[in-house]
Amino acid sequence: MPGSRFGRYQVERHLGRGGMGDVYLVRDTIINRPAALKTIRPDADLDAQQVIELRQRFYREAQHAGKL
Repeated sequence: MPGSRFGRYQVERHLGRGGMGDVYLVRDTIINRPAALKTIRPDADLDAQQVIELRQRFYREAQHAGKL
């Protein structure tokens, strides 16, 4: 929700929802710059192996985005 915080990030608005989770426009309060914050939303019916694969996919995506 706008105004809430995730650690050092202040949520400004919800940008969208995808297959893995939600993306928010946030402000990094330490260095005062905008950023995107993606959260994962695992389904309740996933088994342990599927949760592991979802996390691995999430980390791979973060690594690729970090290279941009």
